[in-house]
Amino acid sequence: ETDSSIKQFQLVFGDIDKAYRVKYKTNILEAKNTTYTNNVSVTGGSYAKDDSASVSVAFSEPLAKKSLDYKSSTQTLTWSIEYNYNEQVIAPGSAWIVDTFETEQTQEFLKDTLKVYEVTIDENGKATRGNQVASNEYIIDDTVPNGFKLDFPNGVQSAYEIIYDTKAKDRVRKSVNVTNKAEMYDG
Repeated sequence: ETDSSIKQFQLVFGDIDKAYRVKYKTNILEAKNTTYTNNVSVTGGSYAKDDSASVSVAFSEPLAKKSLDYKSSTQTLTWSIEYNYNEQVIAPGSAWIVDTFETEQTQEFLKDTLKVYEVTIDENGKATRGNQVASNEYIIDDTVPNGFKLDFPNGVQSAYEIIYDTKAKDRVRKSVNVTNKAEMYDG
């Protein structure tokens, strides 16, 4: 039974003559960095014992963006979006990203380079890229001015890395800053 309002529970074993191990799990209801403490009291006849254990949880960021590479010969930038690295369930209709390029040097989104990968986050927060997600699992809308929208129509339940390229529309003759911004629903 799942009830988020229950803060404690009692188990009654009756008369026992051997040891028991009680195992249970709880769900984390809020994706925030915190420490949870579990207190236990065991009583029976003249015996009484209290103990506690704590566990700290940390979540990665829900959305992060970085530039991975610049190829001067083709004037292309490779970008990475780390999406849902806090591993939340995001419902259909809310599972989308809008990415825009703000720059002195106009960038062109190279739609055919976009790839989405499953990502596994270990208990230490280290991300490992997994399999490429089939292109029928997401929709790319490249009509967004200076960018695109990536929609996951079935929602998401795990972390993803999105890799794609942009290319300078005009020849780059001097060093310029390219700002690339990603936003997500409720982010």
